[in-house]
Amino acid sequence: MKKSNQSILLFILLLLSILFLAYACSKDFDELILDDFDFTLEVVHSEKGFVFEPRKTSFLLTPEKEILDVSYFTTFRHQKGKGYYLNAAGDTLSPLDTLSIDKLDWDYEYMPLETGTHDIGFKVWDSNKRVHEMGIRYEIEYAPFMFILTKGSNENIINSKNPISLSLIRELGGQSTNSEGSFEIAYTIENGSGTLYHDNDVYEPGKAFTFDKGTHGLAYEPTTLGNHTIIMTATAPDGATVSKTLELEVRQLDFSLNVTASASQIELDSNLGIRIHLANEDEDSNVTYEITHSFSADSEGAGTVRNRNGGVLTPGGYESIDPASYNYTFTSNTLGKRTLYFDVRDSNGQTKRDSVQLEVANIPFSFQGDAESNAIYMGEPTLLNFELKSNGNTENIDYTISYILEEGDGLLTDNSGTSLNTATSYPIDLGVFALVYAPSSVGSHTLAFMVTDNYGQEVGPVVIDLEAKAYDFEVALTPARTTTFVNSSIDLLLDINEIPEDIGINYEGYFTSTRSGNLILNGTSYLPGQRFSLSPNQNTIQYSGKETDPHGITLSIASDAGVTKTVQTTLTFDQLDFFFSGNAQRDELSVGELTDINFNISEPLGNSTFTIRYTISGNALLRDENGNTLNAGTIYDITNTNFTWVLEATSPGNIGLNFIVANDTGRGKNSYYSDRGISQGL
Repeated sequence: MKKSNQSILLFILLLLSILFLAYACSKDFDELILDDFDFTLEVVHSEKGFVFEPRKTSFLLTPEKEILDVSYFTTFRHQKGKGYYLNAAGDTLSPLDTLSIDKLDWDYEYMPLETGTHDIGFKVWDSNKRVHEMGIRYEIEYAPFMFILTKGSNENIINSKNPISLSLIRELGGQSTNSEGSFEIAYTIENGSGTLYHDNDVYEPGKAFTFDKGTHGLAYEPTTLGNHTIIMTATAPDGATVSKTLELEVRQLDFSLNVTASASQIELDSNLGIRIHLANEDEDSNVTYEITHSFSADSEGAGTVRNRNGGVLTPGGYESIDPASYNYTFTSNTLGKRTLYFDVRDSNGQTKRDSVQLEVANIPFSFQGDAESNAIYMGEPTLLNFELKSNGNTENIDYTISYILEEGDGLLTDNSGTSLNTATSYPIDLGVFALVYAPSSVGSHTLAFMVTDNYGQEVGPVVIDLEAKAYDFEVALTPARTTTFVNSSIDLLLDINEIPEDIGINYEGYFTSTRSGNLILNGTSYLPGQRFSLSPNQNTIQYSGKETDPHGITLSIASDAGVTKTVQTTLTFDQLDFFFSGNAQRDELSVGELTDINFNISEPLGNSTFTIRYTISGNALLRDENGNTLNAGTIYDITNTNFTWVLEATSPGNIGLNFIVANDTGRGKNSYYSDRGISQGL
């Protein structure tokens, strides 16, 4: 009974303990729910930025303890500067609105709408009425851009479109909310007047036009001379501006006048063609031109000038002319020399003059010529025969001849051997005469001859074509034999047959070989690629091969006339043979006994060098004549073809020795020594 009461008492105590613990725990939980804790707020953002470019602003709210039923809120207001915030979803946030904070770290994007300082006041509070406030500042400026204005030339032509390059470069944002990104351009001009063009668009000074970023080609057409200053301002979509100044020197539009006559001398009452060529720097220019003609004061008579349409021009009278080429004519019935001037003036007041020298005469002559032979060898002289004739009164007429070597190289001389230079005049007489030409190069030669009288009348060119061939030769290579031993030589007969014979030119040769060898000419040795002099007709050469097997030899011969020929032959070089013997004085030995082994080497040809080595079976020692131990497998040079080695028996048994001798061409011979046995001895 007593034990039962104790059990009941223990149960009651346990139950009371459980109730007490439950009550205590419930009191702690109530305190956790009812307490409120402070929090901290951090803001991370880039203070500097560009107008119309969103700037990321990051917020981090950190409570002292995280409590499940506490909520957080925020709001903001603009204190300075215009702009707005965007949340992560891209929605625009309104100032003073209460914004719920769903995450303790969040981002807003701030979009500034003007430059300067932007101050934003932020307030954050929780559901327990704890409040934190902080200010955020942004320094906003225009996004930079590059504006480059360059001219195409240091000199610009009046009334012509002169190139100007405009480049707008902007790598950073800078886009306004109400623009497609174009730049507004405006310009003014100081110290001059003109207009800018872009393709077919005309941009007047003071009027704005737009360009996208990039490089744009403009054209500036000045209407006054002098130094012009263009001041151009580019305004970006966000309002940023850059101004550039361009200095331009404006000059007259240059033009050229070229007048040429088809001949310097004409017969009476015949028409002479005169070509007028007028050109300027800008064919699209609006400048106009006029032309007139006159004769110099010392002219012997005048004449009639007709324009391209056949109309007669009055000396000193002007008619319109555009830049181009025109064919005018001149005719006269008065003999004599005269200078005919042509003058052109443009609408800017510039003038240019050109003239032609004319001789009106009636003394024609003829000139012809040809070569005695049109196919010759280089260096071979040939006659050039000419005939000069005139049917008029040539009492006061002198003639000269000149020539141009249009193709090829050579020497032209007269009958006395005097050299005649190109583009130089030499006096000649009417009738038949000859000149001598010797070509100094292979191929085509073209000579053009002109004859001129003392009134400037020319006849020609008389063109003579020649074909110069190189002096040729044939070559043959004949070996005295095709086989010999290595390091021996074979005679080669080289025959150079000149075409034509005895032309007296020089020859040079060199060789290549598929194996190692050298050529010997007149006692001098030559390696492959080295050059040596040769004579026409027969040359005796030796070839010495340094390696066995066939040698493919190619011999090249070049003449100083520029011709190269090759010949080939194949020569075989074998290894030099020799005899080798080795004999021991004794073939039975006891341990410790010695015997000489005598060797002999002989060769029927050559003067080879030799090496020796040996292999051994059994136990023995070999020494040379000086007592030096000789090791099996080691190669030893042989300095005397008759020599002796000493064999010493070192232990009982049979001995086998194999001696191998090789010459420097690689041929080897063996000699075998076998001892019937080595006894123990006493």
